[in-house]
Amino acid sequence: MAASRPPPPPPSGLRAFWKRRSAIGQTAIIVGQTAIIVGAVLVVMIVIGRAASVEHTGRMSEGQFEEFSGALTEVDQKVQHFGITLHWCGVLFQALELAVARQCVDDAYNGFGDKVFFASFVVDDLRDNVAKGCLIAMNAYGVRANHFANYIANLHGAGANLQVDDFRRIRKQAVKETRRYAAARNLALIACAPR
Repeated sequence: MAASRPPPPPPSGLRAFWKRRSAIGQTAIIVGQTAIIVGAVLVVMIVIGRAASVEHTGRMSEGQFEEFSGALTEVDQKVQHFGITLHWCGVLFQALELAVARQCVDDAYNGFGDKVFFASFVVDDLRDNVAKGCLIAMNAYGVRANHFANYIANLHGAGANLQVDDFRRIRKQAVKETRRYAAARNLALIACAPR
């Protein structure tokens, strides 16, 4: 009589950790990771932007540049708030506090579109009073900021509606979208900084 084989050992490591999580738990982990990525990229973006803003290679007056960079800083702060708050929302998802988690995601996103709209308004307001290089960079920033705002809105929508597959698909673009936004932002600051 042949000896029976012992059962295979249970999976170990990250795969086992992932499989033990429910769909809500997996979503919470993904949301937390996205928040960390967005927060880290924003810190780098702000540091680079501040360094770039003191190179004095552009055509804005000091007052114009202060208005322009102030509007961009408000967008940066809202993006950073969104990323950090989503981490805590992920904890609520993991604890299966779904109603509270959904409200948390909505609160994290609240006001983001308004900040981007205000930055676009400032770009439009200053457009006629700047040199060509600054104008090109400002226009590029306006297009990229609106694209980035749509991306964040889609990410928020997928998380708020617990659309796990959509959230994963959208999340894969987080680093690329944030880098593109940061590049347009920093180029605009460099091109428009006063001499």
